[in-house]
Amino acid sequence: MTPALNVVAPASLIAPQPWQGGALDGEPRIPPTPRAARAFLADLGRRCLQAAETSATAVFRVERLGAPARLAVRRALGEGGVSLLVEGAPRMVARETRFPGVWRVRLGEIDLIELGPAPAPFARRAHIPLAPPRRPTRASEGVFAAPVIVAELLGRAAEDAARHVVALTDRPHTAADLAHLEAAFGRGVGEALCRGRELCRIEATATPRIWRVRHYNAHEALVYDAFEVAALPTLARANAADLAESAESLAALADVLP
Repeated sequence: MTPALNVVAPASLIAPQPWQGGALDGEPRIPPTPRAARAFLADLGRRCLQAAETSATAVFRVERLGAPARLAVRRALGEGGVSLLVEGAPRMVARETRFPGVWRVRLGEIDLIELGPAPAPFARRAHIPLAPPRRPTRASEGVFAAPVIVAELLGRAAEDAARHVVALTDRPHTAADLAHLEAAFGRGVGEALCRGRELCRIEATATPRIWRVRHYNAHEALVYDAFEVAALPTLARANAADLAESAESLAALADVLP
């Protein structure tokens, strides 16, 4: 994860030691955390560390927990700033928890918790065409910069190269160029929203490894527009360091829950 996401450091998410003197007047008593929820969170922490060290991912079926334990786990994990969507069958909606690399996933009618850079359905299916690529052999009127940008991005994607970004914000272009680019790469079924100081919307194109990345300010004005070549978009993925920090925070969290 990069600082642009403005994600709160996992260590700061650890709850303080609960009040031991009973409920205050007018306040409900905090129910004790079910034993199954404690065990589940401790296991999440161990598996996060394993994922950080070996790149292994893990998926948990939360319906195996009872209703009180599921509620306790949901409250403990909270919500982070990254949301993912994959259209199609089954439809996937995911939200990163307050612990980077720990995702709550709704896959069709199934509730899951997944550990890893991003949920597997997003990584595997995001570029399935919603609108297939259309690459005209001749540029339309008003198209100037787009053919060079298309060639650059396709070349980088084919090389399986490291991350590469073409910032349209920094390159002169026309409305016809934008239309040409959008048609050339198509539109995939995957999308990500990253909430921080700015809102970042990431759309998978229908061309593998090519993503459209746009940032909006508090007034919903577009302030940055780019295409990114990467296996997963930088702002919507967790890395090994994120998972290691989440492992440490989850281990500490299990010790301070009421």
